[in-house]
Amino acid sequence: MVIRKTAAEVYARETTGDPDRRSLDRRGASLASAGDIDMVYTVLTQGMAVGYFPELVLDHLIPAARLTYGYMRRMVYQANYSAYRLFLARGLAGRPRSLALALPAGVALCVLQGD
Repeated sequence: MVIRKTAAEVYARETTGDPDRRSLDRRGASLASAGDIDMVYTVLTQGMAVGYFPELVLDHLIPAARLTYGYMRRMVYQANYSAYRLFLARGLAGRPRSLALALPAGVALCVLQGD
């Protein structure tokens, strides 16, 4: 993710006094992961645009321990839970969870079901 300094500063100011929003990302053993989504909403509420460039490629090296069914189940649960908490914090609670997260996570769980 790349973010403009001005947008990052707004995000930092907004979350500094908000423990709920600060807890939306990974810390310690938590697998919460809605902090980046919160940053995107912050950018949009500032009147800026966001972009997605699928031609950019990243090799993500993942340890084998993170490919187990138990880990993936925990990650999907906590990621979706943190996304829902973000929607509550921003008054968007009625919206469906992000397909960008739900679809690959669901596929991964199906593949790992036999583990």
